[in-house]
Amino acid sequence: MAIASGEVRQYHWAVVGNPCDHPAKLKESFTQPFYDRGPTTLEREAPEVRCDADGKLIGAYLSDHGYPIIGMFFDAVDDAPTADGSNAVLTAASSFVAQPGRMRHAPGGVQFQDESEYGPMCTDRASKGYNSGMGEIFRKVASISPVVVRLQLSASEVGAAASPRALSEGADANESCESPNSEA
Repeated sequence: MAIASGEVRQYHWAVVGNPCDHPAKLKESFTQPFYDRGPTTLEREAPEVRCDADGKLIGAYLSDHGYPIIGMFFDAVDDAPTADGSNAVLTAASSFVAQPGRMRHAPGGVQFQDESEYGPMCTDRASKGYNSGMGEIFRKVASISPVVVRLQLSASEVGAAASPRALSEGADANESCESPNSEA
């Protein structure tokens, strides 16, 4: 991506599959497991998830590969000591106590939240079946259409990794595979 100064940068985005690939699934009935609400649909529970006549998710920003963008991955920081002598990135020290929302400070003044701060909270929510908030609805919407990531190998990697027999049988070095919902 070229920024205003003309400099070209690469960004990494968190994406989900386009639920509008299968818009009928938004109308399928399911039982809402929380709050004794009974049967419902994603169309009712997530009214902002709407498809236009061309199968596009209304209001969504799309990645280069056509997936709705839900967040940006920022460059990682290393664990060099900060000005106050503490480590910017939390390590697996026995004294670590997770504190969701804690801001860390990396060298150069970059502030960030480390995912490890949320680990215990996420584990607790999963063990309770994601019994509050929009988590379950988000998971249902995201599961409608999986993100397909193509493995891209250089010519030398293809030569080293692929056998002549596999290539002669039509194997493609850029085969599709399902992956966690993120892309470059």
